[in-house]
Amino acid sequence: MPLARRKKVLITKDDESLQEADPDTPVYYIKQTGEIFKDYSSFSSRMSFYGLKIFQCETSGKGNLTFFEALESEKTEARVLDARFPEPLKAAVLRSVQWQVVGRLDHLVEAVYERFKDRYFEGERVFVDFGLSSAEDDSKETPGKGRYSVQIASVASPSKSVSTNGKRKASQMENGDDESIVPHDIYGDLKQPVAEVNALDDPKGYTYNVQLVEEGPNGTFSVVEPETHGDLRLGNTTMDVHCDLISRDRLAFSKSILKRFIRECVDRDAAVASPWIVKADIASKYNINQNMPEEVRRGVDAMKRLESDKRKKIIESKETTTVSPSKRPKRTKPAPTEEEKAAKVKEEEAAKAKRERDEVARQALTGCKRAVARWPIEDLDVSITEKEKSSGKPLVRPIPHRISEFPAPDSFEPLLMAWNFITTYGHAFNVSPFPLDMLEAALHHDTPEPCFLIDCLHTGIISSCRSVSAAITKNQVGVTSLVNEYNDEMETDDTVGLQQLVQSLTAFGSGWEKKAVNHETWCNALVSILKEHATVQTMPTMRPVLSHLLFQPGQDEANPESTTGWVSARPRERYYSLAFDLKISILAFLCDLSATGKAVHNAMETCETSITEMRKEKLELKKEQKRLADQLATLTAERRKAMNGAKKGKKKTAEVESTADATPPESVLSDHESDELVVAAVADLSMDTAPSEAASDELPGSSAMSDIIRTTPTRPGARSARASLRFKAHDQARLANEKKQKPKKQEVRSPTTKEDDDELRNCQDDLAKIDRDLEMLELDFRQYLLLARMRPMGLDRFHCKVWWFDGVGCMTLLDQNGDYLYGTGKLFIQGPSEDDLALIDTKAKADPSIGLRREVEEGEGILGVGEWAWYETPEE
Repeated sequence: MPLARRKKVLITKDDESLQEADPDTPVYYIKQTGEIFKDYSSFSSRMSFYGLKIFQCETSGKGNLTFFEALESEKTEARVLDARFPEPLKAAVLRSVQWQVVGRLDHLVEAVYERFKDRYFEGERVFVDFGLSSAEDDSKETPGKGRYSVQIASVASPSKSVSTNGKRKASQMENGDDESIVPHDIYGDLKQPVAEVNALDDPKGYTYNVQLVEEGPNGTFSVVEPETHGDLRLGNTTMDVHCDLISRDRLAFSKSILKRFIRECVDRDAAVASPWIVKADIASKYNINQNMPEEVRRGVDAMKRLESDKRKKIIESKETTTVSPSKRPKRTKPAPTEEEKAAKVKEEEAAKAKRERDEVARQALTGCKRAVARWPIEDLDVSITEKEKSSGKPLVRPIPHRISEFPAPDSFEPLLMAWNFITTYGHAFNVSPFPLDMLEAALHHDTPEPCFLIDCLHTGIISSCRSVSAAITKNQVGVTSLVNEYNDEMETDDTVGLQQLVQSLTAFGSGWEKKAVNHETWCNALVSILKEHATVQTMPTMRPVLSHLLFQPGQDEANPESTTGWVSARPRERYYSLAFDLKISILAFLCDLSATGKAVHNAMETCETSITEMRKEKLELKKEQKRLADQLATLTAERRKAMNGAKKGKKKTAEVESTADATPPESVLSDHESDELVVAAVADLSMDTAPSEAASDELPGSSAMSDIIRTTPTRPGARSARASLRFKAHDQARLANEKKQKPKKQEVRSPTTKEDDDELRNCQDDLAKIDRDLEMLELDFRQYLLLARMRPMGLDRFHCKVWWFDGVGCMTLLDQNGDYLYGTGKLFIQGPSEDDLALIDTKAKADPSIGLRREVEEGEGILGVGEWAWYETPEE
């Protein structure tokens, strides 16, 4: 049985009510498992479960399969195993396995393999190997050595008066016939050591009479005739050999094959010390005893009691370690008095009032009706707080533009969807992107002069419908639909008669897909498409459209202002006088029809390939971005370390110079003069380091100039005017002496070189470039991701959908110069569906304020079911 999550799949039992049901009651049946279901829901649920790829073949171990695939795999493996495993060996192996108490299947297989690897049975096909020892590989062939395919004709047991397991069978004892002893009758305990078993039943003591066989067609084998006894190497066909010259085919008998065979044929309960039991049908086939021997039963019971005693001792030892040696008796509290009860009630009321006040304060602060442990939460549970109201946050949503402003409100959604479809798959129709306003203006065109955009759109879409037309059987679907829909309707003089319309439509030519469709012939192809594909259900405006395209009012020669019936007309001349909503319905129908064509399907496949490539490119850019960010962090840290060292060096230099200048040869300088010298030295250092620091102003940790200035000692207290003049004179004298005595001060070099600055600047530029590439990649990703299916940007709290149609498919958001392009230039809002309104009503029953909040927050902009509106400006 196939496995699901390492457990066997259980077959569901039949409903008990089916046993008493009427035999003619319809049921649902799964042939592979034999399961019967009374209702379709249970049947489909079970079939859906079987269809999941979570199953594993129990025999081969293959995974990620459906139930039926795993079941078929098990059957195939079982057939292969049954054909390979020697038939005479099957009964012997199963008899030795029956009622064995072995923990692991691997140990059982090991014991069986050691028991039967040198024991052979009559009718078994084996190999006779000459010149091969047991230590050599039996598959290699050397000169003078040979391997012969033979079949064991008979087995001669060693001359013993007792059976090999130490006990003679009852039939043998009664008959007294040793020849009736079954060879290799060693079906005792497999835990018995191999040496003891071989001592009782030595496999080398058996003599096997083998007969040469040859392979026939379809993998069959036949005995070689005539029969001559002797050495096979001398050309004879029969020979007596012992087990040291015999070997089995590795594909027929090995530990892996033996394990698969035993696992397929035996089963075991999950209880402790449960024996391995051969399955009932297999045991009946090979005449294996299915009643547990009494000695095996006693052994199993003893092992179960021993295991139970071990578990009890473990549990008792744990209880003795966890229980404390001495337990104090529980203290009984006195019953509370009436005063204590009243005080407790007051405390509970005060605590309840405090919780209510805290809840009110929390709602006023967070705007959430219920306390939540994490965000985000349900939008309807959040309300505008008093703090947000006082801050000037708008409480009412701006009123959007309604579809009542549109010339044909009922046709607004078909026009929007048709424009989105055409601009998305523009490459399939050979049409460049164009805005929605341009399409609306083109559809309003009603003069005889042709409109270029209309001609291009219809030519491209109708050309893409050729694959759709070629894939179906030619029939006049439109004619049949018109007759069935309007056959019983009364005709008036204002419309073309149904009989007249059907006759004209039937006579209209076909085969348009074999001709070139251009700006002059697309109207004729349009009529043919409507005749072959359209129905009244898929295109409700089918009759008025065809009537207008194929007929025009007849002119009365006597009175030109009056009309006399309807006369045939050319569709090309009549299209531009169609009503605005009829043109939209034609365009919407053509878009729906072309969606099943090859051109659109090829565009979708190309889209999937492009998305995969962009995902790979995004991963590479992310890796490069991380590498550059780590490099920038390293360079910044090194630069900061160097700048900090420069600050300390400059400060130390300034202090040394101030100390040296504090003792001039002619006079002793005051503390103020030392301070002034420090300031002058710092100023000189600042001027020297300015160029390198200016290049790193934007880097963190590069403000060395400000740090150096902050390290300058502060100015002492206020001085008198006379002291200032005296200090000024001393400074002038000191500076004059410095110019004469001291050499020119060496310039302090910047702690960073120009190469470091260039490397840092290049790293920053590369990071900025990757950020720009990622932004463009996100736009391209959206352009292809929404090509197969347009999705809304999101929903508001009242389930109104927000749509943005620009930048999808062949339409881009940016041109080559980086300027923004627009398709609609609007953000569309679609009202909630009926299911969404039912959900809101359900929540409103629990909280009536939800309905009031929608009226307050949306105001006059409340949208009906599926109603459309839009915003045109960012302020809206």
